[in-house]
Amino acid sequence: MNRKAIPALLLCGLLPLTSCGYVATRSYSSVVPYVEQTADTEDVSILRATTYAELLNCIQYFVTMGETEGTVRLYQYTGDVGEDLEKACQEVVQEDPLGTYALSGITYSYQHIVTYYECTVTYSYRRTFDQIASIRSVNGTAEIRAAIASALQSWSEELVLEVGSYYADQDEILSLVQEAYYQNPAYAVEYPGVLVTVYHATGTKRIVEITFQWTNTQEDLQRMAEEVRSTAATLTSGSISQDETGVWLLYSRLTALGNFSETGSDSVYDALTGEDASSHALAMAFEVLCDLAGVTCETVYGTRDDAPHWWNIVTTGSGSCYVDVTEGADEETFRHYDEDLSQRYSWDAQSYPACVALEDEETEEAVEQEGELSITSSGVIPEENIADPFSFLP
Repeated sequence: MNRKAIPALLLCGLLPLTSCGYVATRSYSSVVPYVEQTADTEDVSILRATTYAELLNCIQYFVTMGETEGTVRLYQYTGDVGEDLEKACQEVVQEDPLGTYALSGITYSYQHIVTYYECTVTYSYRRTFDQIASIRSVNGTAEIRAAIASALQSWSEELVLEVGSYYADQDEILSLVQEAYYQNPAYAVEYPGVLVTVYHATGTKRIVEITFQWTNTQEDLQRMAEEVRSTAATLTSGSISQDETGVWLLYSRLTALGNFSETGSDSVYDALTGEDASSHALAMAFEVLCDLAGVTCETVYGTRDDAPHWWNIVTTGSGSCYVDVTEGADEETFRHYDEDLSQRYSWDAQSYPACVALEDEETEEAVEQEGELSITSSGVIPEENIADPFSFLP
């Protein structure tokens, strides 16, 4: 009986040192079509193959099932069994995304039994079966962001995704984590440290491991989120109209409570409990209040005095206006519009509704009406005056 092994330490020596796992030393260009596995007996840990592609597929299949050992019987196999077994095991550990993520090593043995070769493959794991089973399959930016948002809302410590047909590098994933955090302000009580590892760096599919590092326990984070909801409910209690008067009421209540600091945290919890909070935290807190009160509100990102800054845009029956909770303005000056904001602020105006003061809108309407009057005076007769074509004259 021939016997050969690939110890985990030897495999480590073939790879560049990283803190997160194996990274292949060559590009992964092998694309193995899915082959439905056929058990050679009723034992599902015994499979059969006739080609190298099927052998590789069998070895990969055992990993997806979390098996510590599996048997593959090779029938009418024309390749070199020893060389192909070594190659397939190395490929699974070094180049297959799931194998690189889950395994620390593979050993194998094989023997010739009359009409077939029986190959026994033994797996050493650095991940638990629950970790492998919890991998979520996603495609595209929207599904990745939704999975991240769900993990943040439950304050998970780890999220592992199988990403297909999409090149998701570390920077893109970090950006999606930021988007998911800021787009769910009611849960934005702590921004975690984020570590992203992608297995493998090339190929059509990747395993993306996202580790969230929280300074608070999950119980504390849950309590903080409940306190955010409770405080927001208190601040929006009573009869709040969905007009500018209601917006001012929410504004004044939050500014009396919040404590703006350029170096404050991005936590809505801090913004609602009087701790030092950034403009982003206060803008998200204001959005939470508006959402509860039924007022249309979104957060705007840009700069103020050339420094990164966040504020809000609120839309009521009177139109849209900007609100910056960090100013602490009075009822007459808390609203801002495109013209007066442009002196100190800079933002992508095309991404948000135009904010025009009421008097400016009236001026524009008067100009439009004057234009219509000029056209009428030039000989275009209103339909209601067709019966008397000279009635519009003095």
